[in-house]
Amino acid sequence: MKKQKNLSQSSRDKIEKMYQAVILLLDEGKDINSIKVADITERAGIGKGTAYEYFESKEEIIANAMRYNMKKQADSLYRLNEETESFRERVMQTMDWIENNLKYKDSGIQ
Repeated sequence: MKKQKNLSQSSRDKIEKMYQAVILLLDEGKDINSIKVADITERAGIGKGTAYEYFESKEEIIANAMRYNMKKQADSLYRLNEETESFRERVMQTMDWIENNLKYKDSGIQ
């Protein structure tokens, strides 16, 4: 990322919208190699030039979006198990979570 430090909330929101756009495009079955910056920014509702204010390339946006999504999923699973004391319950919750999230397996994110 070009400008990581001291980003405004507005900038962080734009970056997150781009990440979410990538995830949606992949979840819809768009081939990762055919995604263009214009596809990402159009889906995110921002101008194409805005992407280049924060990222050097399409590949950087996609890689960061994948990391962002993996962290979101890991955080979700952690919160789910956070208050469960029983190992058995944690395993069962985790297995249920995986089953419920398998619908995203074709996106490339998983």
